[in-house]
Amino acid sequence: MLLIKPPIRACMVEVGRHVPVGLAYLSAVLRKEGHHTEVFDSLAYVEDNHIVGEKDLTEIERTKLLHHPRWRHVMHWGARWDRIEAALRERRPDIIGISCMFTPFYEPAYDLARLAKRVHPEATVLLGGQHGTVCFPHVLEVPEIDAVVLGEAETTIGPLVTALEHGRRLDGLSGIAFRCGEGRCACPEPGAPHVRPRAPFVADLDTLPMPAADQLDFSRYDDAATLITSRGCPFSCTFCTVHATVGREFRARSPENVVEEIQRYVEEFGVRRFLIEDDNFTFDIDRVHEICRVIRDRGLDVRMRLPNGITVVKLSEDLVRTMVKAGFESLFFGLETTDAARLRQMRKGFTSLSKVAAGASLFRRYGLDVNGSLIVGLPAQSLGEIAQDSVNCALAGVRFYTNPFYPIPGSPDYQTCLTSGLIDALTEPALFDQYNFAFGNGKLSAREMYWAWVVTQAMALWPKYFAEGSLRLSLIHI
Repeated sequence: MLLIKPPIRACMVEVGRHVPVGLAYLSAVLRKEGHHTEVFDSLAYVEDNHIVGEKDLTEIERTKLLHHPRWRHVMHWGARWDRIEAALRERRPDIIGISCMFTPFYEPAYDLARLAKRVHPEATVLLGGQHGTVCFPHVLEVPEIDAVVLGEAETTIGPLVTALEHGRRLDGLSGIAFRCGEGRCACPEPGAPHVRPRAPFVADLDTLPMPAADQLDFSRYDDAATLITSRGCPFSCTFCTVHATVGREFRARSPENVVEEIQRYVEEFGVRRFLIEDDNFTFDIDRVHEICRVIRDRGLDVRMRLPNGITVVKLSEDLVRTMVKAGFESLFFGLETTDAARLRQMRKGFTSLSKVAAGASLFRRYGLDVNGSLIVGLPAQSLGEIAQDSVNCALAGVRFYTNPFYPIPGSPDYQTCLTSGLIDALTEPALFDQYNFAFGNGKLSAREMYWAWVVTQAMALWPKYFAEGSLRLSLIHI
């Protein structure tokens, strides 16, 4: 089986190169069950990054550019199609698994499925990830995709691959969706797609095999590895869809299991930099302390980052000291806005600017400068509110950066945008690209949203300048 992460074609400022740890987990599970697997990460081939030429733009990409307030180009991030085709021809897989984590980038994933079927007409093509989980009816409209894997795939992929290899029906399996007929069910006549009940989440994450790291070239990831030490998030932020894939219950690997993986990377692959992609790494404070203790006890000289950030919940000086000593060097707090009422509306009332400022001060005390993240253009957010968020952070001494709001299919905010008429059920999903700025937010036009983001980026780069100007305006109005 060939597991592929497709390229991305989008209005993206930059695409990070993170180890495709989800595919590496699936590869390890399948190998343990006796299947032959390989992993191909298109995004690792940065030498192929390019601006898409006018003649190569798809109709959907032309639509995206028509909607964008300013940009007139689409970037192709990752391997070119000829490189991907060559990889398909060289490996000749009987099953091809495609990961699609973000709905706005579905088109390259679908194009990859079409390419795979053209090169290997007899192969079975599967698609999984966040997009497949929340938008499987959309996926099943693509005839080249034979089945969709729903949610957490480690318990689903083995029985599915075994059934496919032996030509068995799929209608008795869990956690998949597929079209009726085509010899995959017992229905006398084709009908509605089959959507099988989700497989249970992996209760004990320590039982999973370590990711298939030997199938990855870490030099293509700046000699850094991605770790997932826990899954699930008990919080309910309205912009997020993590529950669809990994659920609400916080499930964690043991500290010993986590550090075993870190030590393996250090000793076998010379990797000492780690990106911990947990959605809520610090939810269990005692576990974080223990992970850090075991790292120090084993004498592991490593550097760790938390690209998904942490919350201020349960944060203490003792925890900060422990994390910094263990090697944590970069993280941020998910603040989103400084408006307390809006935070409650977003179901993030557990955080606040004052708490983030206090947490940032703790980390600075131990030599680590951290940021807060803001979202620009939340539903019905005014230009004044957006500016005030950045000014408030600057005045509080909190370094920050800003992300444009976009409706993620499956999230409560997506439903809010539907209800308010900002989008409808037929809106092209590719337009939800975070940096496409295809929609207003009910108060601001798409163009105003774009320029609000640009200005807040400038405010984040030069916070003292804007803070000083804000104070001068305050004195003028006294």
